[in-house]
Amino acid sequence: DYTNLILYMSIPAIKLNNQNNKSFNFTSFYSKFNEYYPDLKQPNNLFLEWLIGFSEGEGSFILAKRGDLSFVVTQSSSDIEVLNYIKDNLGFGRVIKQSIKQNTHRFVIQDFKNLYLMCLLFNGNMVFPTRKARFLIFLSTFNERLIRKNLNTIIPLDNCVTPTLEDGWLSGISDGEGSFTCSLLSNSSAFRFRFILTQKWEANKYV
Repeated sequence: DYTNLILYMSIPAIKLNNQNNKSFNFTSFYSKFNEYYPDLKQPNNLFLEWLIGFSEGEGSFILAKRGDLSFVVTQSSSDIEVLNYIKDNLGFGRVIKQSIKQNTHRFVIQDFKNLYLMCLLFNGNMVFPTRKARFLIFLSTFNERLIRKNLNTIIPLDNCVTPTLEDGWLSGISDGEGSFTCSLLSNSSAFRFRFILTQKWEANKYV
């Protein structure tokens, strides 16, 4: 009846609030990174927090129609240094020219081993609910590939991190999606300074 429906619908809402109250955790990523790259320097926490924020604005986990999987960050060619910065700090991935006409470059990861690392990095460490939902679709497909290879799957973590001023996420998302503006008001000689961070969908509003 109606009363039971209200009670049933309230349960996931309570769980969601609890799940959102967590911080970044890179234990699984570091463990596998050290296994794959014992001679490479680990990327530090602040960089990884920044990368997650930047990727939630500018990155994509892509499921191509022909079945290819990839992680991609696209930037104007004038900002290619940020893509090289990501590649150099991670120690893997490629920076390639995407379009001469549009003057863009991409940081791309397509090989299975490094996609595995990226899945471990983002799993349970995303902030925006809509971005997390898209990632979990990608992870589901990636887990199917793991099963076919008789490898252990990655347990999906259906939670969102609550960022703070003590981590690098806000800097990353601001580099990707934020803007500092100064506007002159048309009806007076006044002016206005603003910092703006925009996201679609009501689910992201609490962030």
